[in-house]
Amino acid sequence: MESYPFLQRRSTKRVALSGPVRFQFRDPELFGACLSCDVSEGGIKMTLNRFVPLKEELELSIQLKDHTTVGCRAKVVWIERFRFSERYRAGLQFLPTSEYFDSKSEISKLVQSS
Repeated sequence: MESYPFLQRRSTKRVALSGPVRFQFRDPELFGACLSCDVSEGGIKMTLNRFVPLKEELELSIQLKDHTTVGCRAKVVWIERFRFSERYRAGLQFLPTSEYFDSKSEISKLVQSS
């Protein structure tokens, strides 16, 4: 049997990050909180207690390891439900907004230091 090496589709280094993330939908009445799993300069993986549709855009407030909080806008690019659970894991891609460019340096420092 042939084995194929795992193909890395990410273009940026990803580091583990387990911390609180607040999110808000376009409708200001809809918001929530969850935990991050990992982060890169291009996006974040999070564990959620609710389903969020693909391509949904969220405003995020992410707490980094040094307790710095950064804000950005991101789009859901994949989501999967945990087996036998109502919890979800989702991958979000950061969107190029002015807020993200302000936060990117903090995220870059975290990624480079790990």
